[in-house]
Amino acid sequence: MLAQNWWVIALRGAFASLKRTSLDGATLYTTMEPCPMCAEAMRMAKVARLVLGLRHADLKRTDLGSYSIEAYCRMLAWPLDLVTGVRHAECLALRRRWGKDKIAK
Repeated sequence: MLAQNWWVIALRGAFASLKRTSLDGATLYTTMEPCPMCAEAMRMAKVARLVLGLRHADLKRTDLGSYSIEAYCRMLAWPLDLVTGVRHAECLALRRRWGKDKIAK
């Protein structure tokens, strides 16, 4: 299963748990910045706040170009409240152990 699918699974779980079709006003906590597909799922679910530990740029990923969640939000005029750098060192160590990112040398 692709890593991005976990975001969708988490959102669906929240919908089911709360018996709602929207997460209007919700805060989502994650170790890694969402890709564009996952960011769109969050936007459609009406997530209001994102708390994340690690950015794609921190890993020097080569597969997403200059993508950032802020650029995505600007493009769609989505007023996402963003908190970054939470437990950054632990998130970076976890992601490096996973070891499947395409990163610059």
